[in-house]
Amino acid sequence: MSVPPYACAFVLMYIVSVSSDHFKERGIHITCLAIVATIAYALLATLPEENLHGKYGCVCVAVACVYATYPPSHAWAANNFGNETKRAVGMGMYTAMGNFGSIAGSWFYPSNEGPQFRKGHFICMGMAIATAVFAISNSTLLRMSNKRKDNLYGKPEKGVPIDVSELADKSPYFRYIT
Repeated sequence: MSVPPYACAFVLMYIVSVSSDHFKERGIHITCLAIVATIAYALLATLPEENLHGKYGCVCVAVACVYATYPPSHAWAANNFGNETKRAVGMGMYTAMGNFGSIAGSWFYPSNEGPQFRKGHFICMGMAIATAVFAISNSTLLRMSNKRKDNLYGKPEKGVPIDVSELADKSPYFRYIT
């Protein structure tokens, strides 16, 4: 029964990836996923042990939502580095920092706290809340930066390439993906 949560995750990842690319928007997608994951983890932590069907459904939802944040968050980071050099260094740092979560996560669910694993679920719930707050905050700040650049330099013409070779994301017509 370990396959269905990851099958759900695959489907949701695909849907969210297509949607976030279509709308050129990452923060709200990630925020919505994190909010749903928060609810799923809260239910996992509080549902009675004998409610196995409900807990399994919450596992499917939580896994799907957490995994579905990966494609838009990686694309968000890559899209918002102004040139190739910044992107190469930044994505290396982003990936390295992201791997710390795997190390920390292995300590969230010690076997002596099973089968309920309340502490682990509450920790993951807190991480999902933090993800939602960071995503919506970052999206808002990037939107404000884009608006400031629009006011200073005007809106960039659609389809016209923007030279980021010298100034990277400081280029007057570079706009962040929110």
